Amino acid sequence: MAQIRAEEAAEQHAARFEDASLRVRQSRSATSNVLRSQQREHNRLQMAERRQQGKAYQPYNRLAFRYNPGEDYSLSQHVLIGTMTVVSPYCKALKFCGETKRKCCAAGKIKLP
Repeated sequence: MAQIRAEEAAEQHAARFEDASLRVRQSRSATSNVLRSQQREHNRLQMAERRQQGKAYQPYNRLAFRYNPGEDYSLSQHVLIGTMTVVSPYCKALKFCGETKRKCCAAGKIKLP
Protein backbone atom coordinates (compact mmCIF):
# COMPACT_ATOMS: atom_id res chain seq x y z
CA MET A 1 0.00 0.00 0.00
CA ALA A 2 2.80 2.42 0.91
CA GLN A 3 4.62 1.63 -2.32
CA ILE A 4 1.47 2.27 -4.39
CA ARG A 5 0.99 5.62 -2.68
CA ALA A 6 4.64 6.52 -3.19
CA GLU A 7 4.33 5.85 -6.92
CA GLU A 8 1.08 7.77 -7.50
CA ALA A 9 1.17 11.10 -9.30
CA ALA A 10 0.60 14.38 -7.50
CA GLU A 11 -2.82 14.74 -9.17
CA GLN A 12 -3.88 11.28 -7.98
CA HIS A 13 -2.70 12.09 -4.47
CA ALA A 14 -4.64 15.36 -4.44
CA ALA A 15 -7.78 13.62 -5.74
CA ARG A 16 -7.50 10.85 -3.12
CA PHE A 17 -6.93 13.42 -0.38
CA GLU A 18 -9.93 15.50 -1.55
CA ASP A 19 -12.09 12.36 -1.60
CA ALA A 20 -11.13 11.53 1.96
CA SER A 21 -11.77 15.11 3.09
CA LEU A 22 -15.20 15.08 1.47
CA ARG A 23 -16.12 11.81 3.20
CA VAL A 24 -15.08 13.22 6.58
CA ARG A 25 -17.07 16.44 6.03
CA GLN A 26 -20.15 14.47 5.01
CA SER A 27 -19.84 12.20 8.02
CA ARG A 28 -19.53 15.14 10.38
CA SER A 29 -22.44 17.01 8.83
CA ALA A 30 -24.60 13.88 9.10
CA THR A 31 -24.15 13.97 12.86
CA SER A 32 -26.99 16.10 14.10
CA ASN A 33 -26.55 19.04 16.41
CA VAL A 34 -28.69 17.26 18.98
CA LEU A 35 -26.40 14.24 18.97
CA ARG A 36 -23.33 16.45 19.27
CA SER A 37 -24.95 18.33 22.15
CA GLN A 38 -25.76 15.06 23.92
CA GLN A 39 -22.19 13.86 23.46
CA ARG A 40 -20.78 17.12 24.86
CA GLU A 41 -23.09 16.89 27.89
CA HIS A 42 -22.08 13.27 28.46
CA ASN A 43 -18.39 14.21 28.27
CA ARG A 44 -18.94 17.14 30.65
CA LEU A 45 -20.63 14.89 33.22
CA GLN A 46 -17.87 12.29 32.95
CA MET A 47 -15.19 14.91 33.52
CA ALA A 48 -17.06 16.33 36.53
CA GLU A 49 -17.35 12.82 38.00
CA ARG A 50 -13.63 12.16 37.50
CA ARG A 51 -12.75 15.45 39.17
CA GLN A 52 -14.92 14.54 42.16
CA GLN A 53 -13.27 11.12 42.41
CA GLY A 54 -9.86 12.79 42.34
CA LYS A 55 -10.88 15.15 45.15
CA ALA A 56 -12.02 12.22 47.27
CA TYR A 57 -8.48 10.79 47.18
CA GLN A 58 -6.75 14.15 47.72
CA PRO A 59 -6.45 13.84 51.53
CA TYR A 60 -4.64 10.52 51.03
CA ASN A 61 -1.98 11.97 48.74
CA ARG A 62 1.44 11.50 50.37
CA LEU A 63 -0.29 10.29 53.54
CA ALA A 64 2.74 8.28 54.63
CA PHE A 65 4.52 11.56 55.36
CA ARG A 66 1.66 12.71 57.63
CA TYR A 67 0.96 9.37 59.31
CA ASN A 68 -1.07 9.51 62.52
CA PRO A 69 -0.72 6.32 64.60
CA GLY A 70 -3.96 7.13 66.43
CA GLU A 71 -6.06 6.90 63.27
CA ASP A 72 -7.33 3.56 61.98
CA TYR A 73 -6.77 3.87 58.22
CA SER A 74 -8.19 0.43 57.51
CA LEU A 75 -11.70 1.79 58.20
CA SER A 76 -11.49 4.14 55.20
CA GLN A 77 -12.99 2.97 51.91
CA HIS A 78 -10.13 4.69 50.07
CA VAL A 79 -7.37 2.76 51.81
CA LEU A 80 -7.14 -0.87 50.76
CA ILE A 81 -4.63 -2.34 53.18
CA GLY A 82 -5.82 -5.93 53.33
CA THR A 83 -4.32 -8.59 55.56
CA MET A 84 -0.78 -9.83 55.88
CA THR A 85 -1.15 -13.29 54.39
CA VAL A 86 1.91 -13.62 52.16
CA VAL A 87 5.06 -15.14 53.64
CA SER A 88 8.43 -13.95 52.36
CA PRO A 89 10.38 -16.85 50.83
CA TYR A 90 13.64 -15.36 52.14
CA CYS A 91 13.03 -14.36 55.78
CA LYS A 92 9.55 -15.79 56.42
CA ALA A 93 8.17 -12.34 57.31
CA LEU A 94 4.46 -11.72 56.83
CA LYS A 95 3.72 -9.29 54.03
CA PHE A 96 0.77 -7.66 52.31
CA CYS A 97 -0.36 -9.13 49.00
CA GLY A 98 0.83 -6.19 46.88
CA GLU A 99 4.29 -5.84 48.42
CA THR A 100 7.37 -6.81 46.45
CA LYS A 101 9.09 -10.06 47.35
CA ARG A 102 12.38 -8.36 48.18
CA LYS A 103 11.15 -5.42 50.25
CA CYS A 104 11.54 -6.90 53.75
CA CYS A 105 15.09 -8.31 53.68
CA ALA A 106 16.49 -7.31 50.27
CA ALA A 107 15.92 -10.82 48.88
CA GLY A 108 17.84 -12.53 51.68
CA LYS A 109 20.82 -10.15 51.62
CA ILE A 110 19.95 -8.85 55.08
CA LYS A 111 19.84 -11.50 57.78
CA LEU A 112 17.19 -10.81 60.39
CA PRO A 113 17.60 -12.14 63.98
